[in-house]
Amino acid sequence: MNYYYGIFLAAALTLMMELPFFLLFGYRKKAFLLLFLSVNVATNISINLLSFLSFYFSFFTSFFIEIANVELSGYTLLMFFLELLVIAAEYLAFKAMLGKSKKLFWVVVLANAFSGIVGSLLMQWIIV
Repeated sequence: MNYYYGIFLAAALTLMMELPFFLLFGYRKKAFLLLFLSVNVATNISINLLSFLSFYFSFFTSFFIEIANVELSGYTLLMFFLELLVIAAEYLAFKAMLGKSKKLFWVVVLANAFSGIVGSLLMQWIIV
């Protein structure tokens, strides 16, 4: 698959998976939706670029760690850490516009958890 097409596809799928969470919980104003779009595209491109570089240079892909009798690759741990950074970045950007909110925080967490899990499963299906 062409890498640029893959980045575009990942960003588009992420937006399609996360947007319904925000709409469902009442985040429908045009200014917020534009911020949502720009922040999600930026974080998605960033996480996918770092993921690609990790594979290309074999960072984090050559070791495994066992946690609670589950063997995890360094890449899995990297992606988990990057997803936490994305959650933090998105919440901070949205909070700057809307103010501090537990509801907003949990919508960001739920939307990103959903798209992260589904996206990882799709990537395994596409790559394999």
